[in-house]
Amino acid sequence: MLLDELCVKLGICLDPDDRARLSITQFKDIDSFEVEVLRAEGLDPLQTDRRLRHALREHISRYLIE
Repeated sequence: MLLDELCVKLGICLDPDDRARLSITQFKDIDSFEVEVLRAEGLDPLQTDRRLRHALREHISRYLIE
């Protein structure tokens, strides 16, 4: 599962309530999912390191393609 991969690979390990909420929410695009993951992790999407955001987007994109 994507959220497991984000935890192992990027250290973005969300609490069970956030994982459940993100798992059932319909997101219109990668950007909105990325923002919600960062917020759930307690990060400000506008101030998060670009490398982390890029890595996060890569994982999300790869998961959606598979």
